[in-house]
Amino acid sequence: MKARPFLRRPSRRQRGQTLISMMVGLVISLLTIAAMLAIYKMMIEISGNASRSALRDGQVALAMLATQIEMQQAGYAIPETDTQPRIDVSEERVVWRYRAGTSASATSCAGVEILRQASGAREAGVYALTPSACASPNGWVADGYSLLASKEAFFVPVNRDGTAMTDEVGANLLANAVFEHKDGSAGDACGLPYAQQLGGTAPSSQRVILKAGDDTDAGILFSVCLPNLAAATSGGAGTAPDGAS
Repeated sequence: MKARPFLRRPSRRQRGQTLISMMVGLVISLLTIAAMLAIYKMMIEISGNASRSALRDGQVALAMLATQIEMQQAGYAIPETDTQPRIDVSEERVVWRYRAGTSASATSCAGVEILRQASGAREAGVYALTPSACASPNGWVADGYSLLASKEAFFVPVNRDGTAMTDEVGANLLANAVFEHKDGSAGDACGLPYAQQLGGTAPSSQRVILKAGDDTDAGILFSVCLPNLAAATSGGAGTAPDGAS
């Protein structure tokens, strides 16, 4: 009996996914996910800095506007015969005196303070000092305070490596801000509008400025005229303008 010949089946190529192609696809997927996570993290950091910076700028602008408006009370309705100071200015605090009522002898003090670090029950921020009766702004202690700008006013954005972004506009507006009193004796008086030059005897007034630092070249954040405080004459102290009542 003749043996049947052995029939060899033709070889077939492997079909479907190979292990190598699956691993390559997995690596590509992981790289894509990592890139998306990096972009997401960057967007969160940018939006976080932007939102807090916007909050800071809004609070600082509101606090500075309120401060300038309130500070113009300095010396209001105080007669020239009153020899007590009308205003007391330090680097972080301004206190002014004015007459709020009808009595010629009753004067009140109010003020504003920049608190860079928490103190007692108060957090860092900008505070309006509650008005109360006083005879002089020097050494006056406020009975209370109200918050004009929270600690967010001192927010400084951070880079991705965690370092402070000190070159950002507005980052250090209040970090080193100081008040300065200009009484006009050095030619730095504030010119009053025509309507406030009553009697022509007080064509200029004193001013208070808020600088970004105590350096001579530091930028000025605001300059507010004090219409009730006449500029000092050469070497003399300023007085209340005529009609300031």
